[in-house]
Amino acid sequence: MQTAHTGALSIASTLTSLTPSEAQSLSQCEQIIRKGLETFIEVGNALVKIRDQHLYHSSHNTFEDYCRDKWKFTSRQANRLMLASGVVENLKSDQLVSSTPAAIPDNEAQARPLAPLTPPQQIEAARIVAAKPGKHVTKDYAEAAKELVKPRITSASKESTKTVTGKASMETLIELIDDLQTMVKADKPKEEVLAKLKQVADLVTHINNKGSLC
Repeated sequence: MQTAHTGALSIASTLTSLTPSEAQSLSQCEQIIRKGLETFIEVGNALVKIRDQHLYHSSHNTFEDYCRDKWKFTSRQANRLMLASGVVENLKSDQLVSSTPAAIPDNEAQARPLAPLTPPQQIEAARIVAAKPGKHVTKDYAEAAKELVKPRITSASKESTKTVTGKASMETLIELIDDLQTMVKADKPKEEVLAKLKQVADLVTHINNKGSLC
């Protein structure tokens, strides 16, 4: 009993009180998310703000715990929403200065294929989609993204192939590292941490050797 009580006190002691301004900011962000994810762009931006300004510290030690407990999001779901909102913001910024039409994704699934691309590639892919007739669907964005990377993959350079396919590997590596950090902060059993660390090491080795996922 004493050990459990001490652990609870330790966790509580790491929480911080928010200033009135920060509390208001957190409330506004949470209202956006609570509305039922009316728009994935606003939700993604709200999550980014909560994460970057550490607003979750009023109730949770880690952003991952906050997403899981408050919104039932996995860290991967939260990352996808934040990446998707970044894609749309990039495309909207381009449309402010460009006369070339670009298709703006209507949901996270449509934005997802563009997330691993560079900002200029995202714009190019969205322009490819915009040139297609009819209502645009997720498949259109996936095909446009694939069209952009295909020339690099089929070209003679093996190093170029590693650059393109390595994007997916690096995204997975970042997610694994995020999970590992969460486990360490949560004081997970040593065996679980070591198992996750091995996954990270194996993927790093694979990226160095082949530049792609197994």
